[in-house]
Amino acid sequence: MFPNRSVYGKASVLLLLGACLAISVQGCGAPSESPDDEDEVDSGEMDDEAEEGQGGGAADDEEPSAGGAGGAGGTGGSVQSAGGGGGKAGAGGGLGGSTGGGGVPGGAGGMGGLGEGSGGMPGGSGGAMGGSGGAMGGSGGAMGGSGGVTGGSGGAMGGSGGVTGGGGQAAVVKIQPLGDSITQGKRDPEEATYRRPLWKKLKAAGYKVDFVGTLNKQLDGPHLYDDYDHDHEGRYGWKLTQVLEKLDAWLVSYKPDISLIHLGTNDQGSNNPQQMITNMGKIFEKLREKNPNITILVAQLLRPGATGKEFNMLLPALVASKTTTQSRIIVVNMDILGAADTRQYVHPNAQGSEKVATQWFNTLKTVLPNP
Repeated sequence: MFPNRSVYGKASVLLLLGACLAISVQGCGAPSESPDDEDEVDSGEMDDEAEEGQGGGAADDEEPSAGGAGGAGGTGGSVQSAGGGGGKAGAGGGLGGSTGGGGVPGGAGGMGGLGEGSGGMPGGSGGAMGGSGGAMGGSGGAMGGSGGVTGGSGGAMGGSGGVTGGGGQAAVVKIQPLGDSITQGKRDPEEATYRRPLWKKLKAAGYKVDFVGTLNKQLDGPHLYDDYDHDHEGRYGWKLTQVLEKLDAWLVSYKPDISLIHLGTNDQGSNNPQQMITNMGKIFEKLREKNPNITILVAQLLRPGATGKEFNMLLPALVASKTTTQSRIIVVNMDILGAADTRQYVHPNAQGSEKVATQWFNTLKTVLPNP
């Protein structure tokens, strides 16, 4: 009775089956997960941390899934102070973001901070891009540029001047008192040596000096007075030849800038002033072996005998033949004392020691740097 119902029925069934099939294709099952959506590096958080710390943040500790892009390194902070000598450069940018295995390269390292202090050197630019496929971000991003820490001209060091202080102050000058009993003296107010009054004159004038030598006592014990520098090379009764034998060993422990020599009094019995002159010349050379720039002040003998007087006459010619612009030698006349200035003929008493000290001092003023 209904000749077309089966046709219509079959068509309806086919339509229903087609619709179901279409729905199934479009999403009838659970949705698939993307590895990019699971553990992506939070580059925004890293940038915020870098800005707050002025040194750049580190990349996220968690490993990204394959294909995740590393975040960019933070920018190093700038130094705001403008002090003399240059400020300290800002710390460098942070490391670039981590790179997912086989994925996109890590982000660029941050820029190094710029040093804005007066004279300061700018920090260097930031690091390179992170290598593709690597775990680390851009190399160099964590470091500021070279020179960023160092200030400008002058830097951490003070101005030039070597041994001279910042205000042009002279360095301490090492003075060697070299001689015999007239240099060493005794524990006696009337034979306490010229060294004490000379020291007092130098200090009162403001000179920076240091007496040097391997002895710090007098003939009969510790120094009578404690208000001056006791170091010296005076040997009671010694001759030029004895000093020559020991001088090298003494000079091992110090290097004098100036030597004050009063030697020859005990050599007068030899009646050979020329040999005395020869030996004195050898002493000059030994001193110069230790310090090629040494200044030598050599005394003509006080209260000399006949041999001593001839020695005194020959001494200026020796000095003229030995002095140089590099190492000056100067004769100092000590033949100015009389009987009232000495005891036992040649040992200066307190009055004589004051006169000897004055002669040394007046000559030292011509060679010492201004106090």
